[in-house]
Amino acid sequence: MKSLLRLTLAVLLVTPTFGQPDFIRGDCNNDGSNNIADAVNLLSFLFPMGPPPTLPCEDACDGNDDGSLNIADAVAILNSLFGTPATPLPAPYPGCGQDLAPDSLVCTPPVTACPSIPPTVFRISTLALRDPHVSVSLIFCLDVTDGPLSINEAIDDSLNASTTTPGILDLSNLLIFRPLDQSTAMGTVEFAVADCTAPVATTSCNLQPLSVPIPLTYMTSASGAPCLAPNPTHLSGYSPGVTNSTTPCFSTVSTSLSVSLGGIPVMLEDAQVAGTFVGNPATQITNGLMLGFISEANAQAITIPATIAVVGGQTLASVLIGGAGNCSSGDDRDVGPDGVTMGWWIHLNYTAVPVTYTGP
Repeated sequence: MKSLLRLTLAVLLVTPTFGQPDFIRGDCNNDGSNNIADAVNLLSFLFPMGPPPTLPCEDACDGNDDGSLNIADAVAILNSLFGTPATPLPAPYPGCGQDLAPDSLVCTPPVTACPSIPPTVFRISTLALRDPHVSVSLIFCLDVTDGPLSINEAIDDSLNASTTTPGILDLSNLLIFRPLDQSTAMGTVEFAVADCTAPVATTSCNLQPLSVPIPLTYMTSASGAPCLAPNPTHLSGYSPGVTNSTTPCFSTVSTSLSVSLGGIPVMLEDAQVAGTFVGNPATQITNGLMLGFISEANAQAITIPATIAVVGGQTLASVLIGGAGNCSSGDDRDVGPDGVTMGWWIHLNYTAVPVTYTGP
């Protein structure tokens, strides 16, 4: 069962161009801020009335991140400033970062708007499934979410043990801020699968080979945005319940996120990640909350490998309470973001601590 519960974020993006300098999407004149002058600089380059201005970083001018420069990029920059509501630009925005969608545009160092600042990196140190619950038939129908030999016990073991690769912790996910500025209203955090050395007390982390961080745009409570809390109608009333994030916090915008359950890719719709900063600069993230939706049809289409103890050979839907074939008389199913599709809103609580990071 342990391998089933090694929750890691799978990577759906192409390899980033870590060799080029950091930049701010939309900062077309390289002055360190996003304003109307950036759109003017790009339009003057595209439609020159005289000698065209130079573009210190073409990638920064690519407002819609489609790999080319045209009037649509100026429109995207203006919409990020004056749209109702304002539309955030693709990462890296509004802080400095890498282009996670490589293209032929040039960004030649130095990019003066982005001095080289080491990232602030947190490793998820505890992780627990809170809702829905998991049950299996072992003579009796047993809830195996919490307690001895449970899902959450196995997750905890994998966060702290090195059993698969010698010297490497079994489960490591990182939150990478480049860098973390808790006073800003908006930023980008990368969620990454990592190889972190054992033991936990002295761990250092690098990206897992072939993995690519997933950029997530977030708002902070400094912007006045509320901290993330689950929809009460999506909860089943278990104890312990789902912990909400509280101020000072960050909460990402909704996105599609792929998680791996024992190597089985599971796509979550409307996924969000949030947490509470402890201290400034933060020395810990608490009240961490990750949530997202998986449809019943998608869960039913996933067959757990027969090699996995207790639940092997069953469908994912059949071990989630309320799924077809589940032994429990309860029903944790919910309605999805479209208001029609049935499935489960997955709620995970976590904490995270700073780690030494040796990656890009």
